[in-house]
Amino acid sequence: MMSIQTGQDPKGTAAEYIKTIKASCEPIGHSAEAAKKNRRRHFAICDYLGESSLFVTATPCDECTLRVGLFVNAGEEQTLPPLGDLDDKEHINQCNIHFELRKRYRTLYPGACSLVYQHLMQIVTECLIGWNTKTKTGRVGVLGKPLAWSRTDEEQARKTLHAHWQIWIEYFNDCREALFSDDEEERKKARDMFIQYVDSVICASYPDYTVAHVCKVSDGKETTQILRTQPVSDLFKESDDKNVLRKARHKDHCLIINGEVLNCKQCGKAYSPRQCMEMAIAHWRRNATQPQTKEEEENQQGMKGENNDYDEEEETHTASSKKYTRRENKDQKVWLDRIAIRHPYDFDEEGMP
Repeated sequence: MMSIQTGQDPKGTAAEYIKTIKASCEPIGHSAEAAKKNRRRHFAICDYLGESSLFVTATPCDECTLRVGLFVNAGEEQTLPPLGDLDDKEHINQCNIHFELRKRYRTLYPGACSLVYQHLMQIVTECLIGWNTKTKTGRVGVLGKPLAWSRTDEEQARKTLHAHWQIWIEYFNDCREALFSDDEEERKKARDMFIQYVDSVICASYPDYTVAHVCKVSDGKETTQILRTQPVSDLFKESDDKNVLRKARHKDHCLIINGEVLNCKQCGKAYSPRQCMEMAIAHWRRNATQPQTKEEEENQQGMKGENNDYDEEEETHTASSKKYTRRENKDQKVWLDRIAIRHPYDFDEEGMP
């Protein structure tokens, strides 16, 4: 006990004894005592650093990964599920069978799901947020430079885990206080900085995949079809109509627009991010089965009229149809899930096959 009072770390048998006593006196996880203790810690952070800068929720999907199955079948050789076309009924049937297997793993083996969840939270903490768990310091991450963070892990109704983060970002509170400054110029500057920060961190993005899109351009007399094979950022832009974005957030109106928040820069046709993904997948598969040289692709680029043998229906992969049914949505989901599962194994860090 003297070593503890003098600030020295106990060693040997005394250290083991003290650790044992501490472990037995700790509140049991998920108990009211544990919640009370963690709540006091959180309030202490708020009292020291002020109100948190960001509230972030991370919800991993235990059904869209192979890692749970790897833990369940530890020691056994595992194979990647094969890829196929969305209109191949046999392949979609296999996708549904594999999906039901992953659902059963999630229900029967919550421990494996918990291990995968902890690994993902470690990646979020160290790689995305930029927090060094050893030195307890932050570096500039996707949200800025973190000063501190507080995470709460919760269980959802379908027995999967998700995390709520409260994150304190360097200089954020200074900017927030400047919004209420008596100096009008300082308020304006703080507002511009705040908007710039929000636009830089609160956004959704996809890798800049190359897609093949048949652009229909009209000169008032006739309509010409032009094949464009370019990255998504060069072909599409966010809808100029802000009402479209507002409807996308509405629980009922979102069903009307079907997620079509992107427009072709040339013809103005609306697409959803999911359709862009399907167009990219169709382009990859076409190149894999019928590889083209760079010269052939350049020659095909911009071809017009009947000389263009590119199939418009193949481009959209039937995703642009407004007549969705629950079955089609499920088939589309399990098909995209399989592609998402394979993506880390089929593409390098630069996003190339």
